[in-house]
Amino acid sequence: MNKPTNEFTGEDDSVLETDWWVVDIPPEWIVEQEDDSVLIGDADGVGVIEISTLLAESADTGGPDTEALFSQLSPVPGRATQLAGLPGLYATFEDDDQHVRQWCVGNSKLVLVVSYCCDPDDAGMDDSAVDAILDTLSIATALLD
Repeated sequence: MNKPTNEFTGEDDSVLETDWWVVDIPPEWIVEQEDDSVLIGDADGVGVIEISTLLAESADTGGPDTEALFSQLSPVPGRATQLAGLPGLYATFEDDDQHVRQWCVGNSKLVLVVSYCCDPDDAGMDDSAVDAILDTLSIATALLD
């Protein structure tokens, strides 16, 4: 799998656009880039959304098995979900003194690993805001099956 670096391509500060996906960012949330992921944190420092993109090496090999990848990332079984129109798995759990919401969704061309982490005392505080942000997530048309 290629691990691409996400590049900002949009000019509107309220929209984060990469080569692979687009998401709306509310004004009270801050975006940072790391080598192979994008971090979206609320200005209050309550929690952080991390979005990582994995691309298939070629059309012939397809994307990674989302179930196998999810089982490597999550200590608990996931339940079926969809995010950005992509099927996959979702779970919530406590890990290293963090409350984690984890999604792993994909198709034959890409997989998105999305996590929201916060202190266990703050669990649930930003759930509606995180859900609202992720509801705006959309995949580039060329990467849809």
